[in-house]
Amino acid sequence: MQGSIASLLLAAKKVNKLVYVGNVGTGFSAKLARDLRRLLDTMRVDKPSMPIKGKGLVFVRPTLIAEVNFSAWTHDGNLRHPHREVYRLA
Repeated sequence: MQGSIASLLLAAKKVNKLVYVGNVGTGFSAKLARDLRRLLDTMRVDKPSMPIKGKGLVFVRPTLIAEVNFSAWTHDGNLRHPHREVYRLA
């Protein structure tokens, strides 16, 4: 949906630095996706806070905390089947 987010990149702290652990694209309503987009647009930065590559990615200051449920960790350190539960500012 235009004007909203499709998914969020997720990071976790590991030895005092952020590492990419996957993305979450489920668990939020259309309204929340639009509201998150408006909020995240105010936090945009040019460079990511962790090493990550991809096309069409938009980066923000890491100040939003997402509590997610997931089924397991993958062998490469990502979350398997993450689902959004709660968002809050750090």
